[in-house]
Amino acid sequence: MKRKFKKIISINLIKKGDKREVTNTIIGKENQEFDINVNVTHKAKDTYSRVFIKAVLYGNAKLNFLGNIKINKNASGSDSFLTQKTLIIGGNTVVNSTPQLEIENNNVKCSHSVSILRPDEEYLFYLTSRGVSREKAVSLIVEGFLKWT
Repeated sequence: MKRKFKKIISINLIKKGDKREVTNTIIGKENQEFDINVNVTHKAKDTYSRVFIKAVLYGNAKLNFLGNIKINKNASGSDSFLTQKTLIIGGNTVVNSTPQLEIENNNVKCSHSVSILRPDEEYLFYLTSRGVSREKAVSLIVEGFLKWT
């Protein structure tokens, strides 16, 4: 039976100089599905936002990510960044990531990124050749991924 989780993150920067940073970490196990929806809206000048979404997915877990940054025409000087990083551990995991930008003012800094990766087999080989079990090697890689910004 699939277990579905939904999270909506809405950030509205409405006053000049507003700042907001959000970090969210997801650990998805067998038959879990996550719908993550992020909306960042810059409505005022000189606003700042950073959104970091990290996920580690095992087995048949699924992540649907939709992220949107909107910078209104009156929001000059805004600075915004949205990133979603996923580490896939085995199985039939599915990741659907859709980052979007809506920029109505040219005097801004705004970008997004998505990274979807698996543990590097060379790293796993190196660790196991030093006496670390494969399970522990994967655990070390996951730990490092979660600490990586």
